[in-house]
Amino acid sequence: MSTIERVKDKTEGPLDGVSLNAYCVVTDFGNQGGKVKIKKQKVHPCNIKASYEIGTVSFSVRNRKIMVAVRLDELMEVLKEASLAAMEVREKRDKNDEEVKQ
Repeated sequence: MSTIERVKDKTEGPLDGVSLNAYCVVTDFGNQGGKVKIKKQKVHPCNIKASYEIGTVSFSVRNRKIMVAVRLDELMEVLKEASLAAMEVREKRDKNDEEVKQ
């Protein structure tokens, strides 16, 4: 994983801002016979930025010249729920594994 960097100069963004260079998968969709299908997927370098002051997280895809921003609180709720769901699935799987062994 890359290093998370903090904004050091207020001309570059809010001073509580952080940035991470990463990789992301960009999916292009096509329409075939009235159905939306995946046309292609490709890995691209991207940059993730976050700031509590602004209240957003943004994902910039350099090769595609695109940026998507979402509210920080909404992203945190989604990640929290995903974590809870993963723990529940793991607990059920472990419980089922124990029952099979008995």
